[in-house]
Amino acid sequence: MGYVIGSSDNENRREGVGDNFALKIIPHRVISNEMCRQRKFSFLTSMELCAVAQGSMGPCEGDSGSPLLNSEMNLQFGILSYSRSTCKPNRIYVFTRIEPFLEWINRTMTKLLS
Repeated sequence: MGYVIGSSDNENRREGVGDNFALKIIPHRVISNEMCRQRKFSFLTSMELCAVAQGSMGPCEGDSGSPLLNSEMNLQFGILSYSRSTCKPNRIYVFTRIEPFLEWINRTMTKLLS
């Protein structure tokens, strides 16, 4: 189990309300890449992972880039990339894996903070 933090508020984005939405914590269940490919995500790469949105809503347009956190919400392991349909529960969402980029992230952050 993991969690995505996003606004999941497509209506307010369309209406131009902008700052009137709050971040939401959306539970997701991670599935295997093979299962994801079987469900029409045939172009999935090893640099990506899939998770199914649980609860009453999934991430919406504009939530790309949102973090996928572990169940303790203390470790990020994915970045929301795309889905075939947004704002819907029980749908597959694709995330970029963080691990392959950790060395680059650490090196870059060290340079920025020095």
